[in-house]
Amino acid sequence: MFGILPARMKRIQLSLCLLMLCGSQAIAEDVPSAEKIAEYRKAAERGEAKAQNKLGFCYEKGIGVTKDPVKAVKWYRMAAEQGFAAGQNNLGLCYVTGQGLKQDDVEGVKWWRKSAEQGDSVGLCLLGSCYQNGTGMKTDTVESVKWFRKAAEQGNARPFAKSMCV
Repeated sequence: MFGILPARMKRIQLSLCLLMLCGSQAIAEDVPSAEKIAEYRKAAERGEAKAQNKLGFCYEKGIGVTKDPVKAVKWYRMAAEQGFAAGQNNLGLCYVTGQGLKQDDVEGVKWWRKSAEQGDSVGLCLLGSCYQNGTGMKTDTVESVKWFRKAAEQGNARPFAKSMCV
C-alpha cells in the first residue's frame, strides 16, 4: 500500500500545479448556460479546438451536462490533436490521473511535452514537474530547471503557482 503513495502524490502535485496555473481562471468564470453549452457543442462539432476543450471541461466537471470522463477525454483529444495547448494539457492530466481512460504517465507526459514545445506556460511547468518527480520518465534536475525557467520567462504564471511547481 505505501509503495503506491509516492506515485499518487506525484500525480496530486501535478494536478495542483495545473489547477494553480489555470484552474482558478475556470473556477472564476460563470457557469455556462445551457445555450452557451449548446454553442460550445456546435462549434466543437465544426472542429473548433477551443470549443472542443471547453466542452471537454464541461463533461469532466459535469457542468451543464452529465459528468462523463470518457466524453471529456474524447473532446480534449480532438482539441489536443489540433495542437491546442490547453487541450493537450487537459488530455495529459487525464492520462496521468487515469480519468476517463487507463492511467499512463508516459502518454500524459507526451501531451504535456507537445504543449511545452509550443511555449505554453502550463505545459512548461507540468513538464518541469515531470522531470523533477520522475513522472513518466527518469528524474532529471537539469531538465527540470530548464523547463521551469522557460515557464518563469513567460511571466504570466502567478508566483504562488510557480512555487507550487518548483
